[in-house]
Order: sequence, then C-alpha cells, then structure tokens
Amino acid sequence: MTGLTVPLGELVTIVEDDAAIAEGLSLNLNLQGYRTEAIGDGETARTRIEETAPDLVLLDISLPKRSGIWVLERLREAGNHVPVMVLSARQDEFDKVAALRLGADDYVTKPFALAELLARVAALLRRARLTRAPGPQPPQLPLPASADSGRGSGRGRRRHGRFCRNASRPK
Repeated sequence: MTGLTVPLGELVTIVEDDAAIAEGLSLNLNLQGYRTEAIGDGETARTRIEETAPDLVLLDISLPKRSGIWVLERLREAGNHVPVMVLSARQDEFDKVAALRLGADDYVTKPFALAELLARVAALLRRARLTRAPGPQPPQLPLPASADSGRGSGRGRRRHGRFCRNASRPK
C-alpha cells in the first residue's frame, strides 16, 4: 500500500494496516505539504524506515507480521532517533506508558481529531528540525538558583526580573 506523494517537503512514513486510515492520513499530510509513504505491516516498516530515513513515523501498534512495539524497539536499538508518533486504538494507560518509555515521542489514540493530529505532526517535525539544525546554536544562559519561572510569589518574579535587567546592562 503506497500513499500519495508530494515532491517537496518532509517525509512522513505512515505504518498503518487499515488502508482507509492510511490513505486519509496520506492525503491530508500531502495537502499540508508533506511527502508520505504508507506501509501496512511491521516487518516491512522496519526495513523501509531504515532505507528511506523519514523525518517522522506515524506508527500503529496492532500490525500484521510484527507489532508497532517491535518496530519501535528495533529502531531505538539500532540508534535510530526518528520522531515516532504512535497512533493506536489501545487507550489503556499501560500501553501509552510502555510506548513512551520505549522511545515514542507522542501517543495519539484512535479515533483522533485530524486538526489536532496535524498540529502534533507539525510540532514534532519543528522540534526535530531545531535539534538537527546545522551551525552555531545561540548560547543558553543558566538561571540562578534563586530565579523563579514566573510561578509562585511576587518576590521570585521580581528577583528574576532584576537578574534579567542586570544581565543586559553594558559594563
């Protein structure tokens, strides 16, 4: 099963054995400018993900031949850190926690809201782009231990504000 493709854009691999869901996801992702490849079983998915190096994997858990959990385990064991969003009908907390602990970056239960799913895809891809961006990264300044992040008492916020003002003053 192969989804529609758009020549430009990031590659999203859809690992889903339900052809209607895979085609719907592929079409909607293509409309957002992403290229897609749809794969219907876990065994083929592991091989194709290694061959094509997608930017994101949408991974069902219940698949023929090999489960989505098996695919996820093999990817992480091989050092492949492609972002993985699990799409599953399994709504049990145990399944969600297990997938996230094995290396999934997000877990969405079926049925899902398309707009939310597309927003989550965009967020995962944005985060992935930031972590692999070439060139110098802006320096990260540590906050002092006494700085408050804006929660809690007003004193902490004032201290934090003073720290920021003093840090930007020319010498």
